[in-house]
Amino acid sequence: MNLPKFRETVKIKFWSLRPGLGANLGVIFDMDTQVEREAYRVRTDDDWKWQIKGLRQLKKYDYYAEEDQYILDDCGSSIEIELQTINQKEER
Repeated sequence: MNLPKFRETVKIKFWSLRPGLGANLGVIFDMDTQVEREAYRVRTDDDWKWQIKGLRQLKKYDYYAEEDQYILDDCGSSIEIELQTINQKEER
């Protein structure tokens, strides 16, 4: 898999946790759901990680943005992430 350059924004798909309804209409808080987000790679002390684009602004109106960032921070280098678009400049 060809990874994008550092700080290049791409769309990624990954599995995250969302609440949902169970069989008896009870709430289940940890349902796996495939999520699509715009993100970029950043370098850390150990390795690299994914950072959701515009996380500070998203936290104001997107309840799940912080949870998605937590999942990417915790296991972003080991989970399967599907790159949707490597170069968005070509789409515009």
